[in-house]
Amino acid sequence: MWTDLSKPREDVELYVDRAYDAMRLDLFLRDKLPWRSRSALQRMIREDRVLVNGVPGKPGSRVRGGDLLRLLVPQPQPGDIRHAEIPLRILFEDEWIVALDKQPGILAHPVGKTLYNTLINALHHRYRRVDDPANDVVPHLAHRLDRDTSGVLLVTKDVRIFRAIAEQFETKQVRKEYLAIVHGAPERDEGTIDLPLGRSGLDGRERLKTLVRADGAPSRTDYRVEERFAGFSLVRALPQTGRTHQIRVHLMAIGHAILCDALYGTEREWRVRDGAPPILARQALHAERLQFVHPVTGTPMEIRAPLPEDLSRMVATLRST
Repeated sequence: MWTDLSKPREDVELYVDRAYDAMRLDLFLRDKLPWRSRSALQRMIREDRVLVNGVPGKPGSRVRGGDLLRLLVPQPQPGDIRHAEIPLRILFEDEWIVALDKQPGILAHPVGKTLYNTLINALHHRYRRVDDPANDVVPHLAHRLDRDTSGVLLVTKDVRIFRAIAEQFETKQVRKEYLAIVHGAPERDEGTIDLPLGRSGLDGRERLKTLVRADGAPSRTDYRVEERFAGFSLVRALPQTGRTHQIRVHLMAIGHAILCDALYGTEREWRVRDGAPPILARQALHAERLQFVHPVTGTPMEIRAPLPEDLSRMVATLRST
């Protein structure tokens, strides 16, 4: 049974198999919950939210075969769950897949302390019918977009369809195109950024960053300059690999950071002048186009999301200056 993410999360129970005897508690949790960072799991232990046989676990303690662990999930307060209010901008839908135009400022899925009010929560609210199994649909995100990246996001309605789409991503049959407003003007109208990427430690705000690293994974982004402005450019980016924050880091690495990228750039907001309201208040990155083969019909698909209002306004502002 798939968890219904439209409902409050329940506590999680984990049984310790004998093979894990004497393993550190945080490492055991990391092995069982690989989508959670080790620092987040250690914080849960410090906050007494990990019970070992009914008793709060301690940092550095070790589990024993036969232990029963219970992870206490904070229960939401009235009004905390608002994912039913999140608009789902549907670009395409049939009985197997749905393509959304993701708005900026919303997480695609729960991460860290954010358990609710993400797109996948909203999708579960729309499609799950746990009490009516014949009509119960379990949405799966086929890929991810950062919180402040807008554009095409593909969702599957069946785990078999999800696996078929995942295979297309893994075998590089999916073509993704992004539009980005960047600082400066690339010397060439088009080119390829071929730099290995790897993860860093946590920064001062406990955010993992991606860096160019000699020991990183092979990473490649093709790009083409669409339009040049005074001090800025509109660039089309075509990632050939799928590393975390790949486009953002690759463009920064060649000296053209994305405008208003608070993690890899220099500013959070862009104004025409001091004191004026911001024209843009999030990274200028938009997933404009996604091409793939429909996993059931075999039809070549092309899903496009129009440039959102804030980026259109930013482009118009740059054209007029």
